[in-house]
Amino acid sequence: VLSRLMTPGSPTWAILLTAVFYGVGNSFVWGPLATSANRNLPLHLAGAGAGVYNTTRQVGSVLGSAAIAVLMESRLAAHLPQATGGSAAAFVGSAGLPDALKAPFAQAMSEAILIAPAVLIVGWAAALFFEEPRHQRKAREAQPAGDLVVRGHRRPGSGSGLPRTDGSGAGPG
Repeated sequence: VLSRLMTPGSPTWAILLTAVFYGVGNSFVWGPLATSANRNLPLHLAGAGAGVYNTTRQVGSVLGSAAIAVLMESRLAAHLPQATGGSAAAFVGSAGLPDALKAPFAQAMSEAILIAPAVLIVGWAAALFFEEPRHQRKAREAQPAGDLVVRGHRRPGSGSGLPRTDGSGAGPG
């Protein structure tokens, strides 16, 4: 979305509103991500796991920022070959970019922002190979052979798993 909004004629409020939605979305990611990263660790390794997680997150943010900067420079060089390698002194004190540079600059920035969805797709593909959470694995292994479990939930009518009131100890069937 943001890539499509980055044009010289786009209103500033539209770009800012999109950035606000990205920011709010990020706030819903980091808490569950930290929980998921440490979910399968034994209690005595929780502190070390949290340290590794936070270190990895910090290194990832530095590498991500560097990757975006390199991609921005690459796209600027492709769209503004006459402006690369020159002095920035020509733009100092000006009110903004000259009109001739606005469209190529916006195109370069809109292409550079596409690195984020590309990284998300790679991350999604990597997440397919994550280990199954221990609590789900234990629940699956504890199921009697006749019970059908779909995504951690029993199929209606397959039994509640509660002891019978007749004293047999078996769940209702």
